[in-house]
Amino acid sequence: MVASPKFHPNRRSRRQLIHSAAHISVAGNGEHNGIVRDLSSDGIFLYSNFKPPVGADIAITFTTRVGQEMVKIYTHAKVVRVQQVVSGAAPGIAAKFTKRIDCEFAPDNWCNHEELPMLQPVADDVA
Repeated sequence: MVASPKFHPNRRSRRQLIHSAAHISVAGNGEHNGIVRDLSSDGIFLYSNFKPPVGADIAITFTTRVGQEMVKIYTHAKVVRVQQVVSGAAPGIAAKFTKRIDCEFAPDNWCNHEELPMLQPVADDVA
């Protein structure tokens, strides 16, 4: 029997590891690139080359696999935490979704989607 991943009691939903390039738009602060680390039904954590202020509204676009399909995700979120573990490293941005996620199926012209790993729940104590 395999133990289920730990689930931090302060979280409302489990996180899914994702590694996807992201496009981030911030009113008054332009366009930025990012990398999504994980997401849940409530929010997202990503790394970028800028530090938005806590409370900032951001628009995020990224592509990920859902089942056998590649899907382009569009959403809005509010920044709830910004952390930079090491000086010079990409800041981590935690944001809570403020708008229902919209998506469209993206043509899979850059990889064989059958070879991509399935999304798996991640224990809260994993980076």
